[in-house]
Amino acid sequence: MFTNRVLGTTVSAFFLVACSTFSSGPTATVNQWRKAYEQADFDNVISFCTNDFITNRGGVEKLKQDMKHSYDMEKADGGGKLVQFANMKEHANGDKADVCWQMSYRPPGGMKMMVHLVRQNGKWKIDDFGSEKEAEDCLK
Repeated sequence: MFTNRVLGTTVSAFFLVACSTFSSGPTATVNQWRKAYEQADFDNVISFCTNDFITNRGGVEKLKQDMKHSYDMEKADGGGKLVQFANMKEHANGDKADVCWQMSYRPPGGMKMMVHLVRQNGKWKIDDFGSEKEAEDCLK
């Protein structure tokens, strides 16, 4: 049960990132993606991901199933409720960017998260998860 809660919280956290804005940069993309996840609009969440990201996770339907499972676990279990995002940072270089942040959740706990983005056809798309170590380095 604890492993499922941690996994669910980790996956959920990936889809839930800080305050929303409406510009077109990497951080704004992550924020819009998070908002879609909070609304359980998984088709929209997937629209913020690269084709490689989707393919590497088993395709559209598998990714939607995984997101829905994570979302449902979070709601049903009551555990892993996100309570705060802090220190959101963006590091962009050309057509690649990293967005990292710290978060805390209930029951007491927290983690550092990071996503890698690439610009495709003028739009920023989420391409992969970063490791917690990468997030720590990004936040320094």
